Amino acid sequence: MLNNGILLLRRTPVALNGIAISLITLANIYSLLGLMLLADIIFVLAIIIFIINALKCIIHNNVLISELDNYIQGGYVPLFSMFLATLAYHLYKSVPLLSNILWSIAFILHTALLIYLYYSHYRQKNFTALLPSWFIPPIGFIAIGLGASSINALHLGKYIFIFADIIIIPLSIMIIRRQIVDRLNDSELYTTGIYAAPLSLLILALIHDKDITYASVQLEVFFYLNIVYNLFSLVGMIMCLRRKFSPGLASFTFPFAISALATSQYQDINHFCLYLAYITLSIASIMTLYVTTRMIITPENRNIHK
Repeated sequence: MLNNGILLLRRTPVALNGIAISLITLANIYSLLGLMLLADIIFVLAIIIFIINALKCIIHNNVLISELDNYIQGGYVPLFSMFLATLAYHLYKSVPLLSNILWSIAFILHTALLIYLYYSHYRQKNFTALLPSWFIPPIGFIAIGLGASSINALHLGKYIFIFADIIIIPLSIMIIRRQIVDRLNDSELYTTGIYAAPLSLLILALIHDKDITYASVQLEVFFYLNIVYNLFSLVGMIMCLRRKFSPGLASFTFPFAISALATSQYQDINHFCLYLAYITLSIASIMTLYVTTRMIITPENRNIHK
């Protein structure tokens, strides 16, 4: 029985990282909407999935290394540290010491993953195979900054926001250019779900820290540009849903959840955001439920590491 459980952990797809952070983001949104019972249930489920991911990393670290060295899967691994920072933020009011410890671990881990992933791409000469999932390590760093609570962490968070703010445009140009020049193959197509996430994270960062230079101007630009990025993800989702089920569909869960959170936070500035927030929230909720359910009821789907 124990051996079967350990083997099952080994077969757990990296996509579960996306499900976990989608769930904890949805829990945050539903709590803001006053649906506390639903938010609590989703939060507990997110913790369970996170623990499964953590056990997999500890017991099967060789699988983790192979995922990191895979140019498609590797970009999703930092979602683990992003979840950890988000969890730390949730725990700050009730257990501040534990929260600060978890945040420090998340910061160190995400930094190490960022360095390792780009070193791995350099070593394998993968830089011509730029994918939307490559947004996650550098731009996903924003989630670490948003999870900051202590004074020192908040100070580091400001530099994280500035770093992401500087890199978003050149990185977007390179990734979109690659997709135009060299069409994505069947496996790579699932990564288009990530388009809904990077600008949403930057919108949250700019709302969170108004001291960033030209924050108000950037917010307006990023809001409308983010609509375009969400449409990229939506088109990719429709194309992928027409194929045989794959855990890779998890790419269309957390980006839309983060987009829903960002647009809901922006509604005080632009009331049009409220409609977009409900649309993206619906997509994120439906896709998270669908992908999670399919992975549970169809065991063979868990063997696909995408």
